[in-house]
Amino acid sequence: MACALGFALGAAMIVPITLMAWKGSGPDSGPPTESFLTFFVRWAADPFMLVFPAAGLVTAALYWWHWTRSESPSEAPSAINN
Repeated sequence: MACALGFALGAAMIVPITLMAWKGSGPDSGPPTESFLTFFVRWAADPFMLVFPAAGLVTAALYWWHWTRSESPSEAPSAINN
């Protein structure tokens, strides 16, 4: 379940990144000349965008693995104990 959440959060990061790129996509970094939906579909099809969901998945998997390695949850590092 943690990995699915990490994947979803990573995929959700595509929207704000694409929105920022769209806002500066016009001539001389001005207003955009095409609709956001057209721009988003083009950017979502880019293979580089798979980095975000994959990074979220790997990060969540590593955190989950680190948490379950400890003998008990009370021994895992937390912000409360620091």
